[in-house]
Amino acid sequence: MSTAAVYTRDADFWRNATSRMQRPAGALTVTAGLDAEQVEAAWLLHTAWAAERGSVMDNEAWADQMGRAVQSGRFNLWVARVDGKPVGVAEAHVVYDPTNGENAVFGERAYVLPEFRRRGVFEQITESIIAMADWFGIKTRRMSAETPGMQAFYARYGYKPVSVLMGVD
Repeated sequence: MSTAAVYTRDADFWRNATSRMQRPAGALTVTAGLDAEQVEAAWLLHTAWAAERGSVMDNEAWADQMGRAVQSGRFNLWVARVDGKPVGVAEAHVVYDPTNGENAVFGERAYVLPEFRRRGVFEQITESIIAMADWFGIKTRRMSAETPGMQAFYARYGYKPVSVLMGVD
């Protein structure tokens, strides 16, 4: 069983952060949506993530989760592509935050292919999720950090740990 920390940060911090990462060669784009192309790209990346962790993707459970997420109307898959190839993914939900009685954006299940890490891909995905939150006027952002690398990333950008989730896989 693994754990994931949930991080939150002040809404204005991201705009003042600067990137110190080398950008990937080629055109980097990040798109949000739930069409078949997005779902397929996310599935491929999540399958790679499972293999990297030494586990097998539970396709039936994943399909069920995607179905429920689509029906909720408060969910998007964010896929980063370099020259059209899917290289990173994150899920973002709009959820009710009982700590402040407002909606919050919750990002989770983020993954970037190893050869594209530390090159700004995850940063671009996060910036896109933050831009969506800004557009909707959502000030609370919570991000699940499943790996030490993600935890370090969020800490560099001003996120603070607020809770720990157990049994994340």
